[in-house]
Amino acid sequence: MADPARTADDLAHLLHVLPAELRDRIASHGALDTLLEIVLDLGRAPEARFAKATFELGTEPLGAGSAVPEGEGAWAMIDVQAAYARLAANGDVIRALASGLAEGQSHWRPTETAWSIVEVINHLRDEEREDFRTRLDLTLRAPSEPWPRIDPERWARERDYNARELAGSLDAFLGERRASLAWLAGLDAPDWGAVHHHPSIGVMSAADVLGAWIAHDHLHIRQLDELHWQWLAGRTAPIALSYAGGW
Repeated sequence: MADPARTADDLAHLLHVLPAELRDRIASHGALDTLLEIVLDLGRAPEARFAKATFELGTEPLGAGSAVPEGEGAWAMIDVQAAYARLAANGDVIRALASGLAEGQSHWRPTETAWSIVEVINHLRDEEREDFRTRLDLTLRAPSEPWPRIDPERWARERDYNARELAGSLDAFLGERRASLAWLAGLDAPDWGAVHHHPSIGVMSAADVLGAWIAHDHLHIRQLDELHWQWLAGRTAPIALSYAGGW
């Protein structure tokens, strides 16, 4: 027998990720406890199926460009082609930031606890393979299965990232990024609204994981850029860098 509390939570999450227009139309029906499914098929108008009636959510068929009409939720926000393009471009940016380094720069740490460039690259490689691609795949294929555990800080120490050679590390990351892009390109009608219930993070949709994957790139692109700035600032005295603007 279904757990009423869990059912209510799932319904609340579903309504949250829908665009406001669809969400409001469903809510206007009133009998949400009898809602059976929401149909968002390409080539037909969206509809909500209740126990005793089918409720039209719009008159225009959904096109291939977007799963639903424009709105606020994850269904409308996810653009897989744009995500693919950004992940590909970010790979090029990361390659550039890990290239053309001065002698000793790749393994240099600005503080004892900070990461070096080679450590960031190895972190990105392991996150690509063991976190984002794996967890997104599970969320799409088997959302109820537990995600494999990750521990990036421990990996950096135990896998001794800073002892590794930069060129091989960069090649390994770029190889994993190519594998990720090939996997994304091969997905067949993925359900970006699929959700995984994580014991500590909470509810994560497939769209959330994909968005976080891109955001994770940008966090470490910023980190790599700051490592370049710190390296430069520590080696240009008495030349002043203030004319460039504040960091």
